[in-house]
Amino acid sequence: MSEFARALLGDLSLSSITPASDESSIWDVLAGTAPSSGAWPTANLAVYIPFRLAKQFVVSQVGWVNGSAAPSGNVDIGVYDYSNARLAHLGSTAASGSASTLQLAALSVMLPPGYYYMSMALDNTTLNNITRWSMGSTTNPVLEALQLQQEASAFALPATATPANPSGTVAVPYFGLFGQATV
Repeated sequence: MSEFARALLGDLSLSSITPASDESSIWDVLAGTAPSSGAWPTANLAVYIPFRLAKQFVVSQVGWVNGSAAPSGNVDIGVYDYSNARLAHLGSTAASGSASTLQLAALSVMLPPGYYYMSMALDNTTLNNITRWSMGSTTNPVLEALQLQQEASAFALPATATPANPSGTVAVPYFGLFGQATV
């Protein structure tokens, strides 16, 4: 397991690679595809990853992993409740840093126990990030069952999401929320 994965699986983070429920994670479904550096599939596409909190979580930062090329373009990361209302988001933020590095940005929101979506959207197809890819019709029904969603034109992340079931090849990027679980 990579250092990034170890960091994200700790008590102080939630990510696209942690389980959405006690049974399976989206990352597990894509286990047949290795994480790789790749361009975002469509400009302005948002991906919504479900997650569950058993206790309150205070988010203080969001992060993503740049791919093998120097970053360009803008990224937005946010949190939605299960009624698709945006609770907080980074806003359009210029991608920075060097290739293959974890990028962090400040975001502050308190999340009580419950079900949520974390979301990531990019305004271009040139921002290279570390991603796993679905295998289209082979895995998309399972991703739908795990409630992964996407939205075609959602940059910057909208106040109310109108996500849809995944179609075609789906990008599941390495990104997450960092903070502290509280009682």
